[in-house]
Amino acid sequence: MDIQEMRGVIHDVVWYECNYIYAATSDLAEGLVWDIDATVDNITEYLLNNGTYYEMCDWEPWRYEEGVHLAALDYLSSYDPVLVRAGATL
Repeated sequence: MDIQEMRGVIHDVVWYECNYIYAATSDLAEGLVWDIDATVDNITEYLLNNGTYYEMCDWEPWRYEEGVHLAALDYLSSYDPVLVRAGATL
């Protein structure tokens, strides 16, 4: 698996968490929303820097996707997503 495939799996996780899990939190009430692309970038960089990608890149596809999925969820349980003001342009 390559890094772009890893980013795709991470994007799916972040998108789901943002739209289904995170929707009713206090940040949203304060007018803050997830910057999905920036959060995906942070998680991708984290998994590259800590060696997770290199450890898993030769795994079977189903196992690799599951490993990246769990690693992304682990990241989100430990670190905050990138937040921006709703309606703000980057």
